[in-house]
This record gives sequence, C-alpha cells and structure tokens, in this order.
Amino acid sequence: MQSLRGRRSLSNHHRGPESRAKRLATAKKTLEEAHFSTKVYTFSTAIADAEKVKSMFAEVREQVELDVLVLNAGMGNKPSPTLDIPVDEFWKKIEINVRANMSFVTEFLKPKTILNVSTTIAHIRLPSLAPYGASKEAFVALLDHVQAEYKDKGIKIVSFHPSVVYTSMAKSAGFDEKTFDYDQGSDPWPLIRSSGC
Repeated sequence: MQSLRGRRSLSNHHRGPESRAKRLATAKKTLEEAHFSTKVYTFSTAIADAEKVKSMFAEVREQVELDVLVLNAGMGNKPSPTLDIPVDEFWKKIEINVRANMSFVTEFLKPKTILNVSTTIAHIRLPSLAPYGASKEAFVALLDHVQAEYKDKGIKIVSFHPSVVYTSMAKSAGFDEKTFDYDQGSDPWPLIRSSGC
C-alpha cells in the first residue's frame, strides 16, 4: 500500500510465494526512500483464495483506512494455438485474471476509486495469447458492469494498460526484448478506459 497524494491505496500483484516477501520489502524501502513522508504498509496473501483475501483485508482495515484500490494481478500464458491449450490451463487464467481480482473488488467496494491495470492484449487480438487476453478483457467488462451498478454511489473505476511493456511475465512466456516494439510512452492503442464516466 502506498500514498497517492494523501490518499491511501492498496495494490495487488500475483507473484510466487518465495519472491513475495522480498519484493514487498524492496518496494517498501524504495517508496519510503523516494517519498520520505509516505508510510508504506505491506500485506501478503494468496490472491486466488477468497478467504485469505478477506482475512488480509480485515488486517488492512485494522491498520489503515484506504481510499484507492489498484488492481495489478495477472497471469499470462506461453504462446500456443488456442485450441491446443488444455481447458484447465485456460481456466487458471480466468481464476487469477477475473475471479481473484474480483475478490479484491468485492472486499474493497467501499473506496471511491478503483484503478485496474489491464493489458494491451485485452484490446487487440494476438494469435496464441487467447487465455490471457480473453481473461483480462473479461475482467475489464466485469468492472464496467460494477461501475454501471454503483455509479450513483460515487464509485469511480478506471481500467488502463501501460502499453506494451517487457515484464517478467513476458519473459516467462518466452518473449524476449525484441519480440515486440516495447513502448516507452507513445502507445498507438487505447490507453485508458474509464467505466461509466
């Protein structure tokens, strides 16, 4: 969790349990050093387990009141023809990219702002990345429905993608730094989708 101009936010990331504590500690230290007046809290949970997410939010609420939720969890796939991907593998992407993120939204619906970090692949069609792209697009659509239902309650949901970025997920899917024209800020695809605004 970090402060965004005086607001308190919580960000979720899907990482392996071994690296989670180390990444959180590094992020906390980096943020607090860069923004000395910012207090950073770290919380860890298995995002695919709704009960553990609920428990984590109970712990969060004991320590701080949050204003903003940043959704950044995602699980990609190695490029493969869609019909060659086992249904169970495809479903794992739905579990993380839709259901797990929705458990955060359900627990966190009291804040006024939800920022969903999506992906370019949710907006374009690339052969062999259907599980990842379809599941991320499904979650953006689900948030559109939540926004429509709660727009009169002051809830604002914004989904955006940070362009085509070379990440550890891209690397683990078998891509290298030359696979795509990784963007440094001049993305030709839609960047922000603000639901119901």
